[in-house]
Amino acid sequence: MSTAAYEGADEGASGRFLDLPPESIERHKAVGLWYEDATLRVRAHLRDAYTGPSPDDGAGSGNVIVLHEYQLDLWVDEGTHEITRIEVVPLNLPYDECFDAPGFVQRLVGLRLVRGFTGQALALLEAEAGCTHLNSLISDLAIAGLFCGYVRLQELSRESGALPTIPASDERTGVCTGWRAGGTLATWMESGKGIAPSRIYPSVETGLRPSAKPDSGRP
Repeated sequence: MSTAAYEGADEGASGRFLDLPPESIERHKAVGLWYEDATLRVRAHLRDAYTGPSPDDGAGSGNVIVLHEYQLDLWVDEGTHEITRIEVVPLNLPYDECFDAPGFVQRLVGLRLVRGFTGQALALLEAEAGCTHLNSLISDLAIAGLFCGYVRLQELSRESGALPTIPASDERTGVCTGWRAGGTLATWMESGKGIAPSRIYPSVETGLRPSAKPDSGRP
């Protein structure tokens, strides 16, 4: 099973997604993940493209110029969350010097994809050891550390018909609005009841499945 988070998505030959007018720039970023046995695989892509005006001043857009484009792959040990391998492919960059940036990303091997990863990674890729655009993509990799648990939960729920027991914890309380103190999710986790049932989390207790939508109360 795999999952992906998107900021934009390639559609058609031009890669347009946001329905912008001509003479505009669009950034597309995507982060996807899946498991290969005990290895978490993470794949990320960034693409900045400029779309020019119509060549005949008519309707439609002109040529698309790709400004920056990278693909990045990670191999992460499931047990330790440690990055064991990383590959970066620079697909489109404006200057010869820019192509030196991917080599510095090998410094991230050995880091753990857990809370604090982004700050550690960017500290290793400061100034001339980094690329502004590649660093932007690396900043989004931390989401894989959150989403990977969802993939495993779905697998376990299919096998056992229930979510696994999760020890009581307040580790994530307060990290965002959804985890606010006193809220549904934080309260369930702190009490040891596990993940609160919702539209995306299956629950034997409620019978709610991920594909179901919350009851609006309307007939």
